[in-house]
Amino acid sequence: MKFVRELLENNFFIPDYQRGYKWETEQVEDLLNDLYDFYMDDKQEFYCLQPLVVKKCSDKDISNYELENKEWYEVIDGQQRLTTIKILLKYLEKIECDGNKSFKSEYGKDHYILDYQRNKETRKFIDNLNLDVYNEPSNIDCVYIKDAYETIEKWVKNKLQETKSGEKFIRESLTKPIVEEHCKKSIKFIYYEIDEKDNPIEVFRRLNSGKIPLTDAELTKALFILNINDNSLKTEVANEWDKIENTLRKEDYWCFLTSKNEDRNIDYQRNRICLLFEFLFQIDPKEKEKKQYKYFSMFEEKINNEGSGDGAYKVWKDNIRKIFNELNYWFNDSVIYNYIGYMVNVNIKITDIKKIWDESNNREDFINEIKNKIKDNLNCKYEDNETMGGYKLQVEYDNKNKKQCEKMLLLLNVQHSISHAQNEEKHSRFDFESYRKSWNIEHIDSKTLNNDFDKEDRTNWLNTELEVLDEETDEGRILKKKIEDFKDSADINDNDKFLRIKEEIEKYYSETDNSEDEFKNNICNLALLGEAENKSYGNNTFPVKRRKIIEWDKEGRFIPICTRYCFLKYFTNNVGNSIKWSKEDKIEYNKYIYETLKIFLSKEENSNG
Repeated sequence: MKFVRELLENNFFIPDYQRGYKWETEQVEDLLNDLYDFYMDDKQEFYCLQPLVVKKCSDKDISNYELENKEWYEVIDGQQRLTTIKILLKYLEKIECDGNKSFKSEYGKDHYILDYQRNKETRKFIDNLNLDVYNEPSNIDCVYIKDAYETIEKWVKNKLQETKSGEKFIRESLTKPIVEEHCKKSIKFIYYEIDEKDNPIEVFRRLNSGKIPLTDAELTKALFILNINDNSLKTEVANEWDKIENTLRKEDYWCFLTSKNEDRNIDYQRNRICLLFEFLFQIDPKEKEKKQYKYFSMFEEKINNEGSGDGAYKVWKDNIRKIFNELNYWFNDSVIYNYIGYMVNVNIKITDIKKIWDESNNREDFINEIKNKIKDNLNCKYEDNETMGGYKLQVEYDNKNKKQCEKMLLLLNVQHSISHAQNEEKHSRFDFESYRKSWNIEHIDSKTLNNDFDKEDRTNWLNTELEVLDEETDEGRILKKKIEDFKDSADINDNDKFLRIKEEIEKYYSETDNSEDEFKNNICNLALLGEAENKSYGNNTFPVKRRKIIEWDKEGRFIPICTRYCFLKYFTNNVGNSIKWSKEDKIEYNKYIYETLKIFLSKEENSNG
């Protein structure tokens, strides 16, 4: 990275293979706003402009391009920003120097020269911008340059009205970071000078192919490699970089560290190693503002602070390698893996978890602290309740509490995996990769809200019920005959008549105890299931759901362990009655939920039992 002031007396040449200057009002204003906000931010020491890629011109180049006999640099990438900074300097020269002093006499350096192969008049036009009367634009590039200059003038006036800071202060916010050596704030380019033997047109083509810019991670990798002198250490870091990226590309690894929302993060899509950088970026208060190339800037500062020698390797070893080793420790420890996977999937920030890790004395201390974090995030209370088997968790399914229900059910499955790790090794690690798809909360004992069935839906629903209907009892045989007659009659076209026979079927599987109503929307009548599976049977009765769960389990589909246990009736001794999710089943499931999650629950202080 180079300070802009280091480039002030350079001579830059814009070749004709580049497009002309095309920045519009919005882009110029964005840059000015960024520079002003940066100046006002006490924590940020420098502002980083995007890459400036150049090649030093040979004597032959200077002759071919008909340039003065000076040192020139051919601009391959970055001319839009370079030209805009030049326009800004011309404006500041006019205002700050009052027309009586030159820029060099005021600041010790002249501003850089820009020459354009496309049209030599452009250089003359931009050099005269600060005159009271400058020539009318002679080409389209000059039109954009004039508009940019006027945008800067308007921006300063608007900022003066907006902030009441004083015009001189506003101008200084733009001037000082660019030109003053001892200013605590500075503006830098990411500066890259290609080898004189390289073909600049080919470099330009590669940089602009598909209009895909260098990513922050790619620049960061180059920063490390180029700042390590020892070739064996270069190779070591390059190999470790690839190993880290490949490990994070493994879905089981990635899915325990991130929620599905983070898959939209463009940095993570291109380079998942940015997740490690994010730990450091969040911790470092100087990098509060999320600017482009934030990781590159952060690591360059760290490397510079280490000094010469093996500084870059030390930064790599003490930061990236250290964090990756920590992540591997988390992944390979089943208890930590399960808890962290749960936390990130209920949107507890991974950086908050890392902070707890850094402040913990040992593994046990860390696990205890993340349990406390989970308890606070869950925020679930219970009360004594004899009807429900001793305890009632205050988690009822409705639109308001849907998220808490899902948290509770996910935690139940995760805690089950942890509690049974020694006895059920294959279930000791919850499958967060499979959990990534869309999930619904399923009522185990049917609670049908949808009463609008078309003919096909009615027929399909009745057919699935006929497949499981018990024919060993007189009641079952009578009901089955009634369904078959209804399905084959004209009544199948009448939705109201269908709903009446549907209600009759549901009553066949229901218990008559009125107290069962309080179980209906409680957590003890809920389970997690994938949205696709849920849609295929959500309106059916318990025995239909149970049969399909068994089929999907045989097919190897991911069924959360506690969902499977509910439908297979593992929580009760009532295994003989497979056609009902009975009151006894709900009570025993409720007891299991309480016993499994009690360390994360708080008792309601005003509970009357």
